[in-house]
Amino acid sequence: MPPIQKTQQLFSKNLAYVLFNFIAIVFIAILGKKILCPLVFALLFSLVLLPIARFLEKKLHFRRALSSAVAVVLLEAFLIAIVYFIAAQLGGVTQDWPHFKQQLTTTLTSLENGISSSLHIDTGKQQQYIDNAISKVSSYGAAFAGETLMSASTMLLFFVLLSFYLFFVLYYRALLMTFFMQAFMKKAGGTILEIAGRVQQMIRKYVTGLLLEMIIVGTVCSLGFSLMGIKYALFLGPLTGILNVIPYVGIFSSLGITLLITIASAGAAKAAAVAGFVVAVHLTDSNILLPFIVGGRVKINGLVTLMGVVAGELIWGIAGMFLSIPILAVAKIIVDHIDHLKHWGTLLGNERPGKKP
Repeated sequence: MPPIQKTQQLFSKNLAYVLFNFIAIVFIAILGKKILCPLVFALLFSLVLLPIARFLEKKLHFRRALSSAVAVVLLEAFLIAIVYFIAAQLGGVTQDWPHFKQQLTTTLTSLENGISSSLHIDTGKQQQYIDNAISKVSSYGAAFAGETLMSASTMLLFFVLLSFYLFFVLYYRALLMTFFMQAFMKKAGGTILEIAGRVQQMIRKYVTGLLLEMIIVGTVCSLGFSLMGIKYALFLGPLTGILNVIPYVGIFSSLGITLLITIASAGAAKAAAVAGFVVAVHLTDSNILLPFIVGGRVKINGLVTLMGVVAGELIWGIAGMFLSIPILAVAKIIVDHIDHLKHWGTLLGNERPGKKP
């Protein structure tokens, strides 16, 4: 058989092998969402909490079980504080929903009259579109109220599983590391140690960097909205900071929610100023804050990032959007250390062809 034909067959086999494994992983992820999603979050948070657990064990002489439990409790307190704060602010928004609906109707009516006088479009058709839009918004509000209990129960289950997973990962971390060493050490040599070290360092810096970025953006937006006289600035600011963490999609989602509440409470004129402010904050964050805080810790190109966010939402919903970037970053670190998979690392990376690293 000619060498070219052998090469083509080998390439086809490798491609089929990669595609088969990718499909199998996605299929398993979809079926095991309720189990695997909190487990992945637990693995990420365990790398962040590991220094705290080690500090408690070495400096305060805590036992492994106690240090793991304290680290988990600290994370739970932090998450509960965020959820409680947002829920308290969201309660006020829910109470003012009838007023928002009335104000939104008034604003749309004024806009309708302006369009009719300037563009000479039939007001009857405009009113029909407005009625349909308002009815859809109202139905979304009713659906949200009806799904609250189910969402609360799902979140409670997720939170409980995350806490248990995180405790056991921290408690059995030596056992887990020993397993990976025994499973891969003979074939990979010291590579597995290098991969584990780089993954741990990257995830820890990435997660802490995102938390810092979230706090800064949320604080700046809260102050900006308050100075502009926007109602519920303490709700919209942190929400913008949280959603801004999601690449590409998050800023548009937060901007849409902010504009809707601003139009309903303050009118369209102030909504334009709010839109300009949010866009300015996002551009500053993307070009100055994010490169400085997160830097080159996650070297994934924009195309793969966008595809990963979309795929994460399709597989695991909002949680998948948050997890997509660190999962892609871990995948890149792994394939970069495997000779026959390095070309996939090149595809995931953000290095331009011909540019020296």
